[in-house]
Amino acid sequence: MIETRRTEVELRWRPSALTRSLVTCAAAALAVAVIGGYWQLVAFAAPLVGVLVSIGWQRGVPKVYVHAEPAGQRCFEAEETRLDVWVVPEITEAADVAVGLTVEAVAGMRLDTVEQVSPQRQTVVAVAEKWGRYPILARVNVVARGGLLLGTGVAEAADVFVFPLAPPQSTAIPRTELLDRLGTHLTRHIGPGVEYADVRRYVPGDQLRTVNWPVSARRGSLHVTERLTDRAADVVVMIDGYPQPPGPATEATDRVARGAVQVVQSALRSGDRAGVVVLGDRHPRWLGADIGRRQFYRVLDAILTAGDEFETTPGTLAPRAALPPGAIVVAFSTLLDTEFALALIDVRKRGHTVVAVDVLEGAPFDEDRDGLVARMWSLQRSFMYRDMRTIGVDVVSWRGDTTLDQAMQLVPDHRRPARRRAAVG
Repeated sequence: MIETRRTEVELRWRPSALTRSLVTCAAAALAVAVIGGYWQLVAFAAPLVGVLVSIGWQRGVPKVYVHAEPAGQRCFEAEETRLDVWVVPEITEAADVAVGLTVEAVAGMRLDTVEQVSPQRQTVVAVAEKWGRYPILARVNVVARGGLLLGTGVAEAADVFVFPLAPPQSTAIPRTELLDRLGTHLTRHIGPGVEYADVRRYVPGDQLRTVNWPVSARRGSLHVTERLTDRAADVVVMIDGYPQPPGPATEATDRVARGAVQVVQSALRSGDRAGVVVLGDRHPRWLGADIGRRQFYRVLDAILTAGDEFETTPGTLAPRAALPPGAIVVAFSTLLDTEFALALIDVRKRGHTVVAVDVLEGAPFDEDRDGLVARMWSLQRSFMYRDMRTIGVDVVSWRGDTTLDQAMQLVPDHRRPARRRAAVG
C-alpha cells in the first residue's frame, strides 16, 4: 500500500503587490489633496481606502496542506524515483483563493518535472548520486482576501532515502568459532557435510550410510568416513555515528556506510543472519539479526533512519538484545571517539568476536602541518591498535587503495586448532 503524507504549510502573510499599489495611490492622492488643496482628489482616494479597509471584514485566510505520494521513497544511488506532489487549500470560511506550487530539492539531488496537471499538482523525478536522506520541499504561494494578502511557506512534502551501493564481491567473515547451526561456512568440526575429513573405525551408533565399504573390505573391519561440517554465523555491524571533525574524518563517513552495507550484503548472501547497531547519540538504534532479502532493506532503513522498524535504547553501549550469543561484531569507525571504543571493549567482554575497521585515511587535520606531527600521529595510532588487540579487539586499517575484503584478510585466525586423531591401523 502506497502511503500518502499530508503536511500543513505554515504560511507567512504579507501585503500583496495589489495592496502596495493601492496604498501608494491612495497615499499620493491624499497627500496632494491636503498639501495642494485639491479636495476633489479625496473622492478619488475614497474607493481605494475602502478596498483597503475591506480586508478587515473579509473571510479568514485558508489553511493549506501539501500532499505527497509516496510519503517516503527508497532507491539506490543514481536511480530515478517518481513522486506526485499537490497542494490543497482547506476552504471553510475562506473565500476563493489562488494557490501556486513549486517543488524544490536540496543540494545533491536533481529534480525534474515530468508532468504538471495544474499549478497545484506536479509529478517529479528525483535522482541523487550520493547516498543519504533528501527531503522534497514544496514552496507554496497563496493569494487570499480578494488578492490583498500574499502567503508563502515551505514544507517537507516527502523524503527520498538513497541507499549506498555495495561492491559485488563478497567479504569474508573473521575466522573464528561459529555457531552450531547448519550453514555455508566450512569449518574444522566433524559433522554432516561434503568435505572429506578422515576415516576411522566404526563404533555403535554410526549411520550405515557413512560406512566406507572399500576401506572396510581392505582392512577387514568396518570403517566410516568423517566429513567437515558447514556452519552458520550471526554477523552484527556496528556503525560509528558520533560527530566527526572536518576533513578526512568526515570523508570517511561515506566509507563507513558502504562498508557496513557490504558486510551485511555478504552475510545475507551466505545464508547467515545479519543485524546492525548504530551508535552516536544517547539513544542508539539497532536491528536484531535475521535472514532474507527483506532484512537487507531493513538494515538500510536503520542506517539512514528510514521507517520505524528498528529499535532504540537509551545509553551509549550496544544493547544486549541486539547481539545474539556468539555473534561476530564488525565495527566501522574512525576510532576518534572514546565512547565508541568503550562500546567495543564492552562487547568484547561479553565474549563476542570483535573486529574494528579503521576507515580514517591519514591524520584528521590539515595537511599543511609539520610532517613530524603527522608521524607522531601515526605512531600514536599504532599504539592504539596494539592496546586494543591486547584486550581482544582486532583492528584493521581500510585504505582507499584496497578493497574491504583485502583488509579483512588481515584479521588473525581465532579458531581453535583441530585435534589430531590417532592413525587407524
